[in-house]
Amino acid sequence: MKWPAKAILIIVSLIILFAGYFYWEAYQLRKDYDVARIQNVNKRVPSHIEISVPLDSTLIARGKRLSQTLHCTYCHGDQLQGRETEERVGPNITKVRHQYSNAELVKAIRYGINKDGTAIGGDMPSSESYYHLNDTDTKALIAYIRSLPDLSNVDLPSTYGHTLSTTDLIRGGFAHVFLGWEPDVDEYIYSSPMPARPSDGDVIYGRYLAQTHCTRCHGEDLSGEDSYWQTADLAVGAGYSTHQFKTLLRQGKALGGREIGFMTKLAKGYLSHLTDSEIQAIHSYLKKRAGNYKGD
Repeated sequence: MKWPAKAILIIVSLIILFAGYFYWEAYQLRKDYDVARIQNVNKRVPSHIEISVPLDSTLIARGKRLSQTLHCTYCHGDQLQGRETEERVGPNITKVRHQYSNAELVKAIRYGINKDGTAIGGDMPSSESYYHLNDTDTKALIAYIRSLPDLSNVDLPSTYGHTLSTTDLIRGGFAHVFLGWEPDVDEYIYSSPMPARPSDGDVIYGRYLAQTHCTRCHGEDLSGEDSYWQTADLAVGAGYSTHQFKTLLRQGKALGGREIGFMTKLAKGYLSHLTDSEIQAIHSYLKKRAGNYKGD
């Protein structure tokens, strides 16, 4: 074998060797991350969950509306039958729900934990949003899930989220070895839950609604995100009149009639199902948060 061919073979072998090393580093890092993540999540889970879910029509209707306003249908489809988009694959909930007790569904919704004790992956917003759901809303979601017909003919995976490619792992291993990058497990440690009810008043209930509906995009403290999501501090809503704020959440149109990208899609398809009183409560909270609230 001539020396140019030998050189090429040596270079290719070194590339494969280093790529394999970076892949292995990232693989081990991911395993450690998954273990740390589920440990952190489990710190938030009560040792015993007692829940009785009556399947009455009022609770089911509330659960259906919540599945829309909380964006469940965005990932899982209009009847939670599963949905595949360019971003993710949301599992068919009607296909797997029978395997879960009500208490296990609470763990899945509020804490993002599968029946087998592993963490639900992908974009399930338990850590940021659903952790704060009150008992009534949690029961309503479960009642709605139980009331749905079996739609097991929809053939979608029972897990969802991004699967890291070989290239992703190699890049992650390289960043870990040479740049000292570590995944942020602390992102799963949040403040204590803040459940509330309508009877608690507009400001407190509005905070609850913002916490459960808006933190996925606007951050745990609702001050906006500047990473994957490019979102504003939610306090900007305090500058809207009540009518303008309703237009924002129902039609996705900001001041001046401007459409605002993904928020416009979310508003039209999901947030538009919020009631007038819920929108008023969110607006009251944002005004209070911004220091402009003039109510009680």
